[in-house]
Amino acid sequence: MFGFGRKAVEKKPSKIGGLFGFMMFLSAGGTLAWNESRTASMENALLELEKTVQTAQIQPVSPALEGKPIHLTGQAETEQGVADPYFEFGSQQRLVLHRQVEMYQWVKHRKNKRDEWRQEWSDDEESGSGDHDNPPFPLRAESFAASDAHLGAFQLSDSILTKISFADNYLIPTELPQARAEEGWVSADDALFLGKGSENSPAIGDVRVIFNVLDETQISLIGTQRGNTVEAFVAKNGYDLLVLKTGNSSAKAMITEEKSDNSTLGNILRAVGGGGMALGLGMAFSGFVGWLTWIPLLGPAIERFAFWTGALLGGILAFILFVGAWLWAHPLVFIGILALGSAAAVAWGLKKRGEPQFATAMPPPMQGGAMGPPAFGNPPGNASNPFQPPPNAGPGGPPPPPR
Repeated sequence: MFGFGRKAVEKKPSKIGGLFGFMMFLSAGGTLAWNESRTASMENALLELEKTVQTAQIQPVSPALEGKPIHLTGQAETEQGVADPYFEFGSQQRLVLHRQVEMYQWVKHRKNKRDEWRQEWSDDEESGSGDHDNPPFPLRAESFAASDAHLGAFQLSDSILTKISFADNYLIPTELPQARAEEGWVSADDALFLGKGSENSPAIGDVRVIFNVLDETQISLIGTQRGNTVEAFVAKNGYDLLVLKTGNSSAKAMITEEKSDNSTLGNILRAVGGGGMALGLGMAFSGFVGWLTWIPLLGPAIERFAFWTGALLGGILAFILFVGAWLWAHPLVFIGILALGSAAAVAWGLKKRGEPQFATAMPPPMQGGAMGPPAFGNPPGNASNPFQPPPNAGPGGPPPPPR
């Protein structure tokens, strides 16, 4: 983007780069505006939940709390447990079992504007091409949850169980059912393995499986009571919340942590949105003037100037958009600012109207075009006659001295 001495033909992709930068600018602006709405909505929902949530006993279920937000804490348990039906692997004290599947396959990487194919383990099904074809996955990743999982008298749904943070608790079955062994599955040191090669020297299409498990554990849960279940709390603004943590946590601590996470995510997205708008508009400006780089010395300088001009303008627009979106997401603050501004304008207008008006009065002209009497008033002791000629002046007086 910023090299010297490039030919005009080398800058043909600059228009594409300019369009890409402009699209980045628009996308980042949309992200910035959406983030303010999301952050404010979740913040208001958490404030509403904080004011209305009540701590309840895990058993028995209280009918008086039906439809209200509650906070529960206790041991999540199961009697039946859970198992993977394919490998017949599980436990009666297990709440969740997640099967992770990886295949050794061709994976495409983009490097220096060129595609490179590498052989590596991946849990995504890569679409091969030509000499880099990949076979389909023989087995899919899947999660299994205990159907009878409960917290005291409250049943725990799959949606709740899958929200519990898994520890790095990976297990590998040491014994396999006969059907799986006949298919070629073997239990290696750190995974179940199936393929033509070995785990240390795999071939394309080889598969390995590991299990991530969640055993019975202490949890804390906040949601709305519906019968003997807990559903997401829906705030007045439509935002829904289902807060779950492992361990014994108070409602206040859980909500405080959610507020902190919301604020952190909001700041990250603000930085991403603002930076994306500045970078995108800079790339757009630079790309659109890229055809000028054929001019020796001056061309690259123009491109640099265009980039930094666009970046500066993008940053300013990002700040304006952020302020506008923030005020839009906080209407009470916006209305308060308008009210204060209007009150200040009215007070200033009333003050100006109450100030005395000073004007300089000019004496009226005398007949014949002569100037009026002096502005300093009448002579002392002669208030009845505003102007009197000096003594010996007039028709009967002596003539004026010669000049």
